[in-house]
Amino acid sequence: MKRIVNKEAFEVAGIKLEQITSAECSNAWNALYEKASFIPLEMMGNGQSMGLCYGEMNGDKINYMAAYHLNDHTKAEELGLDILALPSAEYFVLTLKGPVPQSIQDGWQYVMEEYFPTYGFQHAGTPDFELYSQGDMTSEHYTMELWVPFVRL
Repeated sequence: MKRIVNKEAFEVAGIKLEQITSAECSNAWNALYEKASFIPLEMMGNGQSMGLCYGEMNGDKINYMAAYHLNDHTKAEELGLDILALPSAEYFVLTLKGPVPQSIQDGWQYVMEEYFPTYGFQHAGTPDFELYSQGDMTSEHYTMELWVPFVRL
């Protein structure tokens, strides 16, 4: 499923790793869960977990953040987490099905090589994110969403 969503500005808190390869993203999640368990992280906001890419890519290097939605700055600060503000944006949202990371790679390929060129969109340059759901991320039945901010050409 795909849709366009106008999303208000929001904040997340988690662990940032800069200038890493996509294969190293799991290190951010490991570091996050060393600082806190699911419950305190979920209680900082609406409970939603997400992986974000932000800033400029440098070759195959990215800036990645393993994070949870944030409403409570005090909790995030107590846990020693990084905070990232995302501006309001128009997003192309694609539902992905299948095991991670292959479903994410396939989703990005579709967005950047097919959907955006066909409809005259380009990445807005603001953070994009993967919105995770409960379940077994290695399952063929796992579903999640890819949120890509865009501008019309």
